[in-house]
Amino acid sequence: MGLNRGSVVARLRSRPSLWRRIVLAASLAVAVPIGAITAGALPTDLSTYVLFAEQSVFVGQNSVVIGNVGVNQPNGTGATIGRATVLAGDSDLAAAIVRLNALSSIDDLFANVIQASTTATVRGATMPFGNAPILVLPPLPSFNPGSMNVVVPAGQTTVLPAGAYGRVLVGEGATLELTGGTYDFRDVLIENDGALHALAAAEIKIAGNLRGYNRVSVGADPNGALPPTDVELFIRGTGARFGLAATLSGIFFGSNATFAARNALALQGQIVARRIEVHPGAVIGSPTPTPTPTATVAPP
Repeated sequence: MGLNRGSVVARLRSRPSLWRRIVLAASLAVAVPIGAITAGALPTDLSTYVLFAEQSVFVGQNSVVIGNVGVNQPNGTGATIGRATVLAGDSDLAAAIVRLNALSSIDDLFANVIQASTTATVRGATMPFGNAPILVLPPLPSFNPGSMNVVVPAGQTTVLPAGAYGRVLVGEGATLELTGGTYDFRDVLIENDGALHALAAAEIKIAGNLRGYNRVSVGADPNGALPPTDVELFIRGTGARFGLAATLSGIFFGSNATFAARNALALQGQIVARRIEVHPGAVIGSPTPTPTPTATVAPP
């Protein structure tokens, strides 16, 4: 069952800076005729996309996205934006086939085929997608997992140095802390309320699949100042899947994988996958660097 709009608004109000940006985007929203095609440049910088799939993207209802959303291949099944979902600010949508459900709102739209509700809003321009991919994805790195499995018992915390390991199991309510550097894992499974956190910049390579149950936390340590972009997770397998209310902070790259998250995903960072399925009530935003304070010199 999807989240109701009231519960999503409550989550957003608990994050004041994000809520202000969304309200501003909504106040500037002006519908344009979705069928009117104009000329424009398709965004080709991968770093501007928060959700980028080779074949298809689905974003469930009552979600908020800050950053571009794209489907790379013109022969893919395209992008679907759920009811009352907002791509806030200057967030563009690029896919050969686009479906906009009722009350959804985006900025610029790049598409060849558009199926849109009469209450969907395009705040910017509508432009053709074309007949070529948006960009060429970088290749996956090499994967060299080890044979020693890592098990974190329920409710406990384990600190792990960089290295090559086998399968990783983080028990219910447990935390695996990575001290930073390069990690090679065979598979990763995180049980309910478990966490996998990087304390310093980390490259995490998973030769198989990544699976998280409900309310898991993966990525940059939420208690530190590590930017989400300093944590990169590469998945060679076919799946990166999460249950309810997952909190993710980092770059999740799996060009062969289906990335799927159930209701109430919170993401700071980026997802790149073959297919992306984000279910209702997601809050997805690109990382915003914290400005360095400027020293103030008192007058003599």
